[in-house]
Amino acid sequence: MLSPINSNFGILWGFGTGESGDKYRIEPSLKLGFLLVDQLSRNEWLSLSITAVLWGYLREKPCSADYGAVGGVQTVNCRMADSVLSPSETLKYLENKAPADQLSVSLRYQLRF
Repeated sequence: MLSPINSNFGILWGFGTGESGDKYRIEPSLKLGFLLVDQLSRNEWLSLSITAVLWGYLREKPCSADYGAVGGVQTVNCRMADSVLSPSETLKYLENKAPADQLSVSLRYQLRF
């Protein structure tokens, strides 16, 4: 959302409630930033926007896989259960990632004709 402070400056903000499933969890997040706009002439604008996302990490959860007579039931990284790695090795690759847009900077020039 945009909360205007004056005709050239505004605060950008928003939030995400997060989500979760059997194999992952995305934390709730808060987005904060600002937007600065300068009208260069009657038909030209220059704008700068900077935003940051706080929290909102994606975290994968391990699951159980049944390898039958060969290995029995083991805890694994669900995405990699069928890889050539041993089940215990796949746990090293569980994702714990920051949001893709954790920091965003945008400089925009606009000309209307």
